[in-house]
Amino acid sequence: MMDPAAFPDPRQFNPERDAIYMNYGYALHECYGKYINAVTISEFVAAILRLPDVRRETGKSWQGNGTAARALPE
Repeated sequence: MMDPAAFPDPRQFNPERDAIYMNYGYALHECYGKYINAVTISEFVAAILRLPDVRRETGKSWQGNGTAARALPE
């Protein structure tokens, strides 16, 4: 994921970047972290969104990146 040939500016955070990388591997080489992250990332984001002063940036209209929208667990 740090290959500049595949990702322009690989060290810069860009939430609109196309997901063209196989982050969790495939078949026999699948990463077990995939299953851990399915729970921990959504819990992490939900905890941040529950903070009192967290709100959407004004003037931004996020359209998403093509991934399926799912509700976060409560």
